[in-house]
Amino acid sequence: MTNAGRPRSVTTQRLKKVLRERIRRNPRRSMRKMASELKISRRSIGRVVKRDLEMRSFKRKRVHHLSVLVKGKRVTRSKGLLNRHAIHGLESFVFTDEKLFTIEDIHNPQKDRIISSSLENIPEELRYVSRIQKPLSVMDGAPAHTSNATQAWFRSNNPNFIRKEEWPPYSPDLNPWTIQSGQSWKQMPVQSLTLM
Repeated sequence: MTNAGRPRSVTTQRLKKVLRERIRRNPRRSMRKMASELKISRRSIGRVVKRDLEMRSFKRKRVHHLSVLVKGKRVTRSKGLLNRHAIHGLESFVFTDEKLFTIEDIHNPQKDRIISSSLENIPEELRYVSRIQKPLSVMDGAPAHTSNATQAWFRSNNPNFIRKEEWPPYSPDLNPWTIQSGQSWKQMPVQSLTLM
């Protein structure tokens, strides 16, 4: 029994070998770029990768940059805060945390993909995009809320003050500015100075 239709002329064993090697060397290379380099249609490259090599594109996820030590501290301190406020409740809360603007890798989730046969085969450093790189403080030399003088003032004026040792480290998701910034930035400022 013969196959109906035109026989394959582009998706040869040589092409499969070339694609497998290119993906092995750089799994972040886009199929569009490989197609233009090999002068083959993007759709043919996609078919070979999906059907013959049994691979697919995975999106990289954005996550907070947390070490094992920091993760442990966050769990311990967050549980402490929950226990503390379960007893006393939340009458009023004042946040004194400054906003850190970060300079990050350019990350376009539509384009930034990794080709692999499974998610488990992707190395962790390629799988995630870290959110903290070269933090840039907006406080402009002002003493931070973690300075000894600031901590002492809060301790004496507010008995229910959360000390810097109790607050979970690297916790931008606990900062109310993160929620409020979406509302603030609906009308994008012309200059960064208008944010201050």
